[in-house]
Amino acid sequence: MAGRSVDVVGSRGSGRTTFLNELQSRLEEEGWNVLPVRGIASLKAHPLASLNLSTFLGAEPRSQAAGLQETARAIRARLQQPRSVVVIDDWDDLDEASWGVLEAVRRDSGQLVELPVVLTRLRGMHSGQTPSGLVTSAVDASYLLDLDPLRFEYLEQTIERRLGGPVEAETMSRIYAKSGSNVGLALALVDATAEEGRLRFVEGEWSSDGDLWSSALRDVIEMHLENLAPAARDSLEIIAMTGAIDVGTVRKLVDWETLEHLEERGMVVFVPGATSNLVTVVPPLLVEYFRHEPLSARRIRLTELIVERLGGSGSATAMIAERFSPQVMQQDHVSMFAGLLRERERAQRIVAGFEWDSQPSAETAVRYLRVLVQGRSAAVQTAVRKLLADSAGISGDPESLAVLRVLHAEWVGHVDGSFDEAMRLLREDREALGVYERLLDAAEVRIRISLETVPKDAGELLEVTEDLPNRVQLDLLETQMLVLTSRCRFSDAERVYAEIQALGPNLDRWRPRVLRGIALVAQGRPEDGRRVLERGLREARSYLNTEAFWGFGASLMLCHLLTGDETALGELLELLHGAGEPIPTPPGRKLMLLTASSITAANRGQMGLVKRNLKEVSALENPDGPFPGESAAWTRVQALVLAGKPQKAAEVLWDAGRVLVQRGSVFAGVHAGLVAIEIEPGPERLEAVLADLARLPEATALQAQGRYAAALVSEDPDDMESSGDELRDLGALGLAVAAYRHAERWFVARGRSDAQDRVQDSAQETLSRAGGAKLDSARFNTTDQNLSKREREVATLAAAGLSNQEIAARLVLSVRTVESHMHRIMRKLQISSRSALPQVL
Repeated sequence: MAGRSVDVVGSRGSGRTTFLNELQSRLEEEGWNVLPVRGIASLKAHPLASLNLSTFLGAEPRSQAAGLQETARAIRARLQQPRSVVVIDDWDDLDEASWGVLEAVRRDSGQLVELPVVLTRLRGMHSGQTPSGLVTSAVDASYLLDLDPLRFEYLEQTIERRLGGPVEAETMSRIYAKSGSNVGLALALVDATAEEGRLRFVEGEWSSDGDLWSSALRDVIEMHLENLAPAARDSLEIIAMTGAIDVGTVRKLVDWETLEHLEERGMVVFVPGATSNLVTVVPPLLVEYFRHEPLSARRIRLTELIVERLGGSGSATAMIAERFSPQVMQQDHVSMFAGLLRERERAQRIVAGFEWDSQPSAETAVRYLRVLVQGRSAAVQTAVRKLLADSAGISGDPESLAVLRVLHAEWVGHVDGSFDEAMRLLREDREALGVYERLLDAAEVRIRISLETVPKDAGELLEVTEDLPNRVQLDLLETQMLVLTSRCRFSDAERVYAEIQALGPNLDRWRPRVLRGIALVAQGRPEDGRRVLERGLREARSYLNTEAFWGFGASLMLCHLLTGDETALGELLELLHGAGEPIPTPPGRKLMLLTASSITAANRGQMGLVKRNLKEVSALENPDGPFPGESAAWTRVQALVLAGKPQKAAEVLWDAGRVLVQRGSVFAGVHAGLVAIEIEPGPERLEAVLADLARLPEATALQAQGRYAAALVSEDPDDMESSGDELRDLGALGLAVAAYRHAERWFVARGRSDAQDRVQDSAQETLSRAGGAKLDSARFNTTDQNLSKREREVATLAAAGLSNQEIAARLVLSVRTVESHMHRIMRKLQISSRSALPQVL
């Protein structure tokens, strides 16, 4: 520690006290003299209350508060050691006199170096203030540590430790969203709902189908609202009542000064929208609290205020009533976006449902069905089936009737799992649709690719003629692009993309952009593909477009998996997990999410998460999708590799890949075969895959991976080094590092130390090119994933720069035991120097 003061800033429940207690223990272990002080809100008006209640002034009861001088002398006596530090929890609740005395002591002119102070405080208070908000000119430079909300996987681990078992995925997503990933609120939520039976342990995991709210949470929420002025509290509740609304509307209800104060306290956030910024309350449990608040007179008063300022009493009152229905929105940062997405879906369902009920037609049925099919709940699925039944035989224009038939077939095929019924819907009774019957041809090809095989007559079904309406031409061209990309015919796919752009340059057609991004990655242009997909994802988030969000998100996961960017994949998974379950059509997105989650979990040694994903995969009945990663086999492979069964893992993935190749999804099938060889190298499988690759000259990334597989089988270090160079140049950095490590090991075995040094430098250069991102270079290696708990401890300390002697002292082990651990660690991780540990851990 450099002797600098530290401000630990966070919201209520962010873990400030837990962090400070752990820090105090670590400081004491390192020999620091720690003076602990705690602010007490109820005694804030009593001078020196916090210091008089601290143990350093002695245990004898006092008849009155110690005077300033006496208290200051006691503190100086307690802090005579050179390495001393004051640790203050809840600084905001410290009385002014206690803070004044501490400030005077630490600035004592007799001290060579000012005494460092570590304090925790709420967001919204500034370092240029005293605890009660007085302005002070004596401001020291201090290190600011902002306790942000926990990432999804860390909150999940914390919740599972508290509950003693895994949490069902959708339930965990709701806990994450409701709590705004605030660990204190999340723990309070699961404690209360588990005790009341709303959160139940069923079939080996915790889950909840009902409302995750408990009246026992009121006291916890009140803590978050304490110190809010009445006007600010009214403003917060008004925003909660109206929902995620644009800044212009909020400004009619709340003044700027109050908005800024609420933002500083971390109670509202501004979210960029498509046309203007939105304002919403965080964490969403605050909205739940206001919704369940029984103070009807207060609610009436605030409702009247909203109606008065916004005008239109009927619409305003209806908006508030709907806002405080059981489907309250949930949001905060990543989780806040998920809430906004659900809020938009809910609002669209309400509007489209009203249109359908008031004016049933094919057109209103299409609008309502488009919104409904994005839902994941049982209630939404029931509504879909009712709408499909009610709209049978309905009249309308040919285009709307055709689109309605397509949506019906996609639902029946992908969700109900009835391929034959989907084909019947698309092939029968088409005469009344006119030229729009060609929309059914495009849908047939898409469904057959997802559920069966690429049809041999795809070219005929997708033929485009100039007499067709633009809408029909675009649908046919998009489906052509899907077929071409899944079969690795990328130059033809690019040609079709150009036709789409020429036909509808101003139309929002996101699917061709998704396919183009995938094609660019597969052609060895991952940065270009990543830019296309990341831009699309940003736009989808901005416009709250659920379909496009999952389309770009799933494809970006594939991009990160192919390039080995584990850091970017983890951040993307955080966003996608927070948004809840993927939309059910097409089903490949769900499989991709489980694949990426399982690979990331395996790399982190999270066997429990891999097992849970395996259980979820086993419950899915849909066939594999047409792109890499959209296969149930990938999650099974991770579980088998972690269980030490690489041969079985390779067999499972190989078999799945052969089926995909036979179905015509050669991109996914050949990639699966290459990874199967990577797990368990063998000449027979290599021969089959090389024969496939000979028919795919445009699949640059797969060709390079094929040469890597060939080097694995031959164990030729020169070929493997060349493969590493090629993979690095193509942007597959994770696989490139794996190649260099194989080459290094084989060069060592052959006594070629000059070549060993060269590939070490190449590996380091590749890691540097990643710009600090963690690369997936373990590549399904069983031992890489299976460091023991003690080995992980030793490896972590060694990566931090500790010597074997220092590690032995820290862990109370002998130096020889540490040396043995280090030998096994370096063998398992396939590294030759402990300096490589930070990159592989």
